[in-house]
Amino acid sequence: MTTRTIELSPMDTTAATEYPQLQAMLHSVGGGAWMREVSLTLALAAQAHVALDEQALIYSDVRDLMALQRRLRAATQRS
Repeated sequence: MTTRTIELSPMDTTAATEYPQLQAMLHSVGGGAWMREVSLTLALAAQAHVALDEQALIYSDVRDLMALQRRLRAATQRS
């Protein structure tokens, strides 16, 4: 098993960052653990004011997303 690191970068607050490919996928998938984790990850990213790589999110499994959520929570607490 390989581990990937998803880099966090400051979000450009002048333009709304959207994830069109990811949003389409979320609507087509319906429900499930992966969808819940992606939705939570996106909410935490918005709260922490960081932009995420949409392709990296699409190919992340639930464990990757949970690890990213921990990093986002830590980034939010530092702010």
